[in-house]
Amino acid sequence: MPTGVIFEESLRLDKSIKIIINYLLGPAFLIWLSWDVYHEVTAQEDIGQQWQSLVDTIAKKGILPLAAVVLLMFLQWLLEAFKWKLLLKDIIQLHWIAAFGSILSGISVSVVTPNRIGEFAGRIIHLPNGTRLEGTAFTFMGNLAQMIITCLLGSLGLSLGYDILKSQLHSPESVYSIDLLLILAPIASVILLLVYF
Repeated sequence: MPTGVIFEESLRLDKSIKIIINYLLGPAFLIWLSWDVYHEVTAQEDIGQQWQSLVDTIAKKGILPLAAVVLLMFLQWLLEAFKWKLLLKDIIQLHWIAAFGSILSGISVSVVTPNRIGEFAGRIIHLPNGTRLEGTAFTFMGNLAQMIITCLLGSLGLSLGYDILKSQLHSPESVYSIDLLLILAPIASVILLLVYF
């Protein structure tokens, strides 16, 4: 069989897979995700009390704090899309909309998987076939970089606020835990930096 025919056949198969994913699996996943979120919300025993608390807070403080939270949420997703676009710039040039869609897809998958393990799968599903493995590696690198920053800034904050925090703790176990954390957080930061670089 000539290579041109094989190439055309593989393109046709690739289009068929995309059609199946977009028009069959996508809506099925949306329905399953909606059902899972609905089930999680209705399974909470105090959902009525939480809803009433939200309504009372909006009545008391207005809609502005809630609008600010939603705006900051979208800003966070845009920053994540920028970071994702920046991470992948050496292997693929992503458009902003594609990067934002990858982020939303990753968040959707991470909601229904333990410990957000499915976030990378939701992100890389939108990448072309040849770049998915590299996309997985870059996702891991981005998460590791974020963990390093969290550890470094957490260590700095803990060392700066150590005396205040220690004065507010009443049990010796809590003070011991803070002392241990003050030692272990910088060590973890150094180890993570060595792994990263």
